[in-house]
Amino acid sequence: MPNETAPFELDKFIPFLIYRAMAKAAAVASADYAAWGISIREARLLLILLGRDGIGAGELSAISCVEASALSHMLRHLVAKKLIRRVRDPEERRAVNVFLTKTGHTIAQRCHALSAEHQDMFLHGLSKAKVEALRETLQHMLANVSEKTSSEPTLTHLTAR
Repeated sequence: MPNETAPFELDKFIPFLIYRAMAKAAAVASADYAAWGISIREARLLLILLGRDGIGAGELSAISCVEASALSHMLRHLVAKKLIRRVRDPEERRAVNVFLTKTGHTIAQRCHALSAEHQDMFLHGLSKAKVEALRETLQHMLANVSEKTSSEPTLTHLTAR
């Protein structure tokens, strides 16, 4: 007789719930960011730059979890839209630093406000204690996964500068 296991309950599987929540939020956010002609991933880059203007492209890739080749394509698009500028690092000629333009800064601030609305949508009805517990849990989960991947800056690294 085969070993009987409990039925798989997809609605209780944490990675699936996270994926579904993010997919639904991304659908809303994508439509919002499309008004500025940018993707949700490009909006995330602008948000990172809002907190870390002048960051190196390599670090931007690590923080955003975007592969270098995809990042390069996204940066070209943002340069074409005049939202960012890339500048060779004077000390390391192979390195490129990424800066928001004045227009890019304005759009990044709008993305920040819109992201706050998206966050409010996620957290609607949760107490401050539950929000903090969720934040701590997600940070712990990120740390667990980061241990299994290459060394990459964590989101707390964004405020380190």
